[in-house]
Order: sequence, then structure tokens, then C-alpha cells
Amino acid sequence: EPGGRPFLTLRSELCVGCTHCLRVCPTEAIRIRQGKAEAMPHRCIQCGECLRVCPWEAWTVRVDPGEPVRQKEGCLGVLDPAVFGQFGDRDPGRVLEAFSEIGFSGAREMGEGLALYCQAAGHSMASGKAVPPYISSDCPAVVHLVQVKFPSLLENLLPVAPPYEIMAQRLKKELEGGTAQNLCYVVPCLAKAEAAIEAITAEGAYHRVIPMADLYNSLQAFLLRKGEESPSRRPTPSNLAVEWAFPGAQSKALGIDLSLTVDGIHQVAGVLELAENGLLEEVPFIEAWSCPGG
Repeated sequence: EPGGRPFLTLRSELCVGCTHCLRVCPTEAIRIRQGKAEAMPHRCIQCGECLRVCPWEAWTVRVDPGEPVRQKEGCLGVLDPAVFGQFGDRDPGRVLEAFSEIGFSGAREMGEGLALYCQAAGHSMASGKAVPPYISSDCPAVVHLVQVKFPSLLENLLPVAPPYEIMAQRLKKELEGGTAQNLCYVVPCLAKAEAAIEAITAEGAYHRVIPMADLYNSLQAFLLRKGEESPSRRPTPSNLAVEWAFPGAQSKALGIDLSLTVDGIHQVAGVLELAENGLLEEVPFIEAWSCPGG
């Protein structure tokens, strides 16, 4: 059984029914019932807007027991590209090294999975399997937004598994048991956390997800202690793995010059509405990210 499955929950004792979350939900997934907020799972896209705006911190993300943060023995950490951005200009190789120092059996960046995703996406666009404007399938909150609110654009989504799933498939095949039994995806957001556990294919699913927020202090403490006293023992991650999370990097990696890059779930919804109304037919590719800043 996978451990560490995340889910959005409401601490009802803190909720005062203020409607802040209801007003920002992009899919109208929240209702106020008997003075308390309530999310409808079939409409929730895990974008985290309710978490961001709740002044009472009533919305929260819970992780099932399994203690992946404290018991990391044998756990191979697979780092989402956004992880590297949390540490500014620190050596990415040193960040990889830090995961081993805080108890992981090792850490892998996602360069291989990202390269394979780009290859498959390029082939898909060239073959006409999707309809332009092509919409990136990497951000699960955006994919769910299309499914819930813009179903007419489903044929525009690139029919390619997201990079984190591709990476899980590759690692399970490479490791053939052993550490492959304990793949841990280190994630920056709720949407990717849930998508990594409930993957499209069993081979692409992770056994655990660990929120980056739960590891940040331990990693930062090691990095501050270590400083730049000696070169990292780890090879430097690929530029693709480090830059991918920044808006525009995906279009660059795919070699698309005239793409439309949009971040922030409400801005994404506005762009998708334009696409649905046929106003973006000259745009070849929409790179969309739920989170502001990628």
C-alpha cells in the first residue's frame, strides 16, 4: 500500500464560513453548508487556492501515517524540478547531496524523465495526435481544470504521461526491485502529490510523496553548515532538471518559439476560455502552470 497519500481537508473547528475560499475556487468546488466550507471532490483540482487565502488556516493538507520524513531508510528521493529553486543559487549538486545526508538512501533529479517527455511531446505534436493549440500535460492542476471546466479542450491536451510518471517507470525498470520498492517523490504542491500517488499507470506511481515543506529546514541546515567548503561529491544535475519549473523553460526545451506561457490558476482559466472560444488558433502551444511563478 502506498504511504503518504495527501489529501485536502478542513479543520471544521477553525472554519467560520467566511467564504474566502469559495470566492477564489476556480471550479466552484466549495460550498458553505451549515456554516462550514465543504469541498466537492469531483470538482476539486487540488490547486491549493483555498489553502492560500483562508485567514483562519482551516484548510490543510494531511499526509497518511507512514512517517516518510523521519524514517527515510531505503527511500530514494526523486526531486521535482521546483525543489532546486527553493535554495536560490546554491549548487544543485550540493542539494542532491543534502538528501543523502538527511537520511535518504539517495536522490535523483528528473532530467531523464523530462527529456523523454519532451521527445514524446514533440513526436505527438508532429504526428497531429492532439489538436492545436497544444496544451502542456505536465501540471496536474491544469489538466484537471481542463477536465472539469473546459472539456471541449481535452483533445488539445498533449496525450503524453507527465515527466514524474515517466521517471518512476524508468527507475522501477532500472532498479528492478530493491529501492524501486520505495520511490519517494519530493513535491512542491498538493496537485502533483496526489497525481504521483494516483498515476495513470501502476508503473508510474510512487510509493510515497513527501512535501518539500517537511524537508526544507533539515536540508537548509545541512547546506548552511556545509557551505562551499568543498566541491559537491554529486554530479551537477542537468540544466533541464533545474530550469524546468520556471515559466517558459518547457517551451524552450520543446523548441517552440511562439508559445503562450501563463501561470496562476485564474490566469490559466482566462487563457483556456479564450482557447475554447477559438481566439488562440494561431498559438501553437500553451505552457500553463497552476502556481504563480511556475
